[in-house]
Amino acid sequence: MGRITFSDLVGKTILIGLTYCTANNEFIEQNQYWGKVVESNENRILVKLNDGEIFRLPPDLSSTQIAAPGE
Repeated sequence: MGRITFSDLVGKTILIGLTYCTANNEFIEQNQYWGKVVESNENRILVKLNDGEIFRLPPDLSSTQIAAPGE
């Protein structure tokens, strides 16, 4: 498969990993979220998290990958 596009994401389940660091690159904390992509375009990516909250991501697909099939 080629590069992922914004339209590829809509309706898909996504895992989001965020790492927070200080300005000196010292680790603060790490969080993970998951949910369904409800909107994805050049302006934003909106994810409805498993708890119903809407999580907004910047429109950057550079670190987005398709997961291998699993259980």
